[in-house]
Amino acid sequence: MGAHITTQAQDAPATFLAERMWPGVTMEATVAEVERLALACEQMRQAGVPVWHLQSTLIQTDETVFNWFRAASAGDVAHVGRVAGVEFDRIVVAVAVPPAGPSPGG
Repeated sequence: MGAHITTQAQDAPATFLAERMWPGVTMEATVAEVERLALACEQMRQAGVPVWHLQSTLIQTDETVFNWFRAASAGDVAHVGRVAGVEFDRIVVAVAVPPAGPSPGG
């Protein structure tokens, strides 16, 4: 079954969260996947598609990996996954909300 993709009409890149449920996931497997995603983004940028892998978060107890991207569309993020051999379960627009108080150490 394909990923659930939420899109928005836009001219500028947005931040997307691509979620992957991954039974038995390990840190080593996640690191290898992150390397493939970064390479896929680089290949797409060389082809003129502006997409960047920002970071990944492994929640091992939930067997889930969250991958953060900057891209023009959720479709571009899904394509990165296909190039990297990764099928995301869900891709959604994510909006960062800064903390209301002072940051640690500041």
